[in-house]
Amino acid sequence: MGRRQWYRRRDSLGRYRLDKRCVEAVKKSLHATAVKEKMKVYEKPANVYLTADEWTVDSGLVTAAMKLKRAEIQKKYKTAIDEQLFPPIKE
Repeated sequence: MGRRQWYRRRDSLGRYRLDKRCVEAVKKSLHATAVKEKMKVYEKPANVYLTADEWTVDSGLVTAAMKLKRAEIQKKYKTAIDEQLFPPIKE
C-alpha cells in the first residue's frame, strides 16, 4: 500500500495522522509481543503515537551512532505526548 494511503486527516497541530486501523494494528502487534515475552503490566505500552517524520541525524532526533536524543524528541512531540496522556475531556 502506498505511503499516502495511510493518511486520513491532520491533527490539532496540522500534522498528518495515520489511519486508526494502522495504529490499532501496531498496538495489537505490541500487545502480542508483550504477552509472548511475559512482560509485566507496567512494562506494556498503553498507547502509541505514530509519525511519518524521519528520525535521522539531520532531523536532530538521533545521534551519529543512532542513539535517541530523548530531550529533543520530548520537545518536538510534547503536544502529541500530552494529548496521549491527558486527552481532552468531552462534555
